[in-house]
Amino acid sequence: MILFLGDIHGDFHTLKRNINSKNISDCFIIQVGDFGIGYYPNRDEDTLRELDKFFRELNIVMLVVRGNHDDPYYFKGNHMLDNLKLLPDYTQLEVDGHNILFVGGALSVDRKVSLGRMQLYARMGVSETLYWFDEGFVLDEDKLKDITGVEIVVTHTCPEWCYPNNKRGFGKFVLDFAKNDDTLLEELNQERAMLSKMFNILEKNGNYIERHYYGHFHRSEISINGPTTHTLLAINEFAELDNYRDYEEIFNQKYK
Repeated sequence: MILFLGDIHGDFHTLKRNINSKNISDCFIIQVGDFGIGYYPNRDEDTLRELDKFFRELNIVMLVVRGNHDDPYYFKGNHMLDNLKLLPDYTQLEVDGHNILFVGGALSVDRKVSLGRMQLYARMGVSETLYWFDEGFVLDEDKLKDITGVEIVVTHTCPEWCYPNNKRGFGKFVLDFAKNDDTLLEELNQERAMLSKMFNILEKNGNYIERHYYGHFHRSEISINGPTTHTLLAINEFAELDNYRDYEEIFNQKYK
């Protein structure tokens, strides 16, 4: 069984509680980024080991892509524990009989605020990491050209045709941050365009992508583009792969 999980933002207590309360065991959990690792480097290694032990006791393997609220350092292939694996971008794995591509990264709309807080803390003599300059999605066409057989794609953000549709304009929440970040809107559009290009390259390579899971936007939404059903997961939301077979019916009920 494969479960997909939305952003958790370092709330590992709630993660454990949800797994226990839902009696989740003997499965794969694929987490779509904003795992929340890297904010507390002095104790993050211990946290990862404790989580690995928790998953091992329940026979759960958790696979994680990096979000914008994750330190990219942990996603270089250097944190692949027995039952908890922080995956490098463009990792391709067969999981429970499904060929899955994992690509993390996204831009933070509140990056200026985070940088300002870091500078304030620094003036107070406190070293606090709240933002990583290499947080964004990276389009690697060299890696993509050799990727075939993919059925499912997992990312943190999404292509242009998914919710939220940037071509219809940005919501007030984003526009408020853009007032103090001159290039934010342009960069967000560029990032979404790069995700679209990634999917187009995969399609041209003969990959038939049936499902795509992502997070980042903190809502539950389903959109369909060609053969692909795109599922946006809210914070702490679980979705079982086998529960999303009849996408057309779900889409028609939601948007008719």
